[in-house]
Amino acid sequence: MTITYVWSDLDSEFEKDTSGDVTQDTNVDAILNSLKNILGTDQGTRRMLQTFSGDIKSLLFEPMDKLTARLLGQRVLESIKYWEDRITIEGLDVEPVYDQGMYRCRLNFTIVGSDTEQSIDFILSR
Repeated sequence: MTITYVWSDLDSEFEKDTSGDVTQDTNVDAILNSLKNILGTDQGTRRMLQTFSGDIKSLLFEPMDKLTARLLGQRVLESIKYWEDRITIEGLDVEPVYDQGMYRCRLNFTIVGSDTEQSIDFILSR
């Protein structure tokens, strides 16, 4: 027996459907929105939930090297594991792009209840 999970969240752009209600993002789109929120929120800025965030901003101002990339990766993984329980992380690559002052990242994951591996590419920068 296959269990089909449907994860949903409000659309991050608050777009409305034909009935005037805010549309919902489901499964991969819902999880991608959640990951963007986790990684894009600065520590202490979410009212009533001060610890919500990826808490990565302070590391972005450290010297850019492999050690900082590793620390960023650890913080990203810890944050996602703590705040997003709808996925299983399969891997994370964090590579510094020195000439552009940023870190290129790729997160590989599977959604709980699915066997399909997904990935998201994102940039961490000041």
